[in-house]
Amino acid sequence: MAFSLTGQDLTTNQSIIFVGDEEAILGVLPGASSPTFSGDSLLFTEGAQKRSVKTADLLGANLRGIYSLPQTSASTPEYIQIFADGRAMADVPRRQHSQR
Repeated sequence: MAFSLTGQDLTTNQSIIFVGDEEAILGVLPGASSPTFSGDSLLFTEGAQKRSVKTADLLGANLRGIYSLPQTSASTPEYIQIFADGRAMADVPRRQHSQR
């Protein structure tokens, strides 16, 4: 069972939607307002446009594989695997360092 909360981001003064279930709040939609659940999707307004997104995508329910992440720093995990029960495992590779 999913739910949504709306509010205002105090740093940007933009509207914001949080989406969660009985276990956690997993989805965040900055700049979005007027959430409504319809079937398997969340309908919302972003700017002047109506948008929709699958509720399962917001809650991470469709994540069932091993994903490669963009390497933005040496400590960024190279791969992450997400399990059906919500657990995740990250692979942080050892980096070769030159000695002087």
